[in-house]
Amino acid sequence: MSGPKSYGRRRPVAADHGRGTRSLSGAGALGRGCGDGPADRLLSRLDLVREVPAGRGVARQWSARCPAHDDRRPSLRVGEKADGTVLIHCHAGCEAGDVLAAVGLSLADLYPNGPVAARQVQPHRRTRQDALKTLSHESIVVRLCAIMLSEGQPVDRDRLGLADRRIQAALRELGLSPPSLRPSRSPTSSPPPKEAEP
Repeated sequence: MSGPKSYGRRRPVAADHGRGTRSLSGAGALGRGCGDGPADRLLSRLDLVREVPAGRGVARQWSARCPAHDDRRPSLRVGEKADGTVLIHCHAGCEAGDVLAAVGLSLADLYPNGPVAARQVQPHRRTRQDALKTLSHESIVVRLCAIMLSEGQPVDRDRLGLADRRIQAALRELGLSPPSLRPSRSPTSSPPPKEAEP
């Protein structure tokens, strides 16, 4: 292997920055023959892709800009397991389905055998701890937005809305009724008492 490779769609990565990365594009950029595996299909649709040291449980790993949000720094991690299955994680909190939809793919495209392999995978059952982690993370997002607003800075309203939806869903998972932030209607007055019949 000739070292880490960079994929590029619109803006290729600049040549070697002392990390052994190269700017590549087209079919030859995939570096694995025809380039039709799940990782190749996904990486060819992302911007600023760079191979990084592989993490736990993956044979290869890349960083890239997340297409599901306005990503200024590459916050998306794409990992390829030894069996060819692709794992993705956006450090900004985007859901895997949203990331894939933004580039015209689905969850089934992360598996080397397509939809058949995807159906055999058991969906992750969210635990109470998962819901609490979501509440913790998203409350930090809301707090940061509040600080930015108080300082007169612009806020990413889409991300704030996503945080609100995730908080509401986590509260429902925990069996709590989410508070409504919408203005409530004024209480209706009781009907006037009936006059006694003569």
